[in-house]
Amino acid sequence: MTGISPLWRRSVEIETSLSCNDPQVVYYVPNNNGKPEAAHQDYSDDARQSSDIRTGVHNGMMTLVDDFFSLRSSVYPGLQLPATLPEMLYGEFVESMSNSEREMPAGLVPDDHDCGRSIVARS
Repeated sequence: MTGISPLWRRSVEIETSLSCNDPQVVYYVPNNNGKPEAAHQDYSDDARQSSDIRTGVHNGMMTLVDDFFSLRSSVYPGLQLPATLPEMLYGEFVESMSNSEREMPAGLVPDDHDCGRSIVARS
């Protein structure tokens, strides 16, 4: 499978890990002023627990970005990262996971409903 991006080969892990943590909008209703307000889908317990894990992943990624910009502004103003670095880092991460590490993203429940069929969880 060489030559195929890990972003394609391992897209389920990236989707469940990076999925946003906002409740899904189901429909809109007018408020007292006639402006539309979103009605959201309630989170299941599984989705709520997965949301906590995703928040940790998001926070870790933002720390990496903040550290990069801090380093660039205070130490090395010309610092640039190759555009291929995120794909390469993701590939290293997912391709070198142990079986027990693979269970973590496999157990995450996305924050949204798919085609009206409720939450999609892998069993």
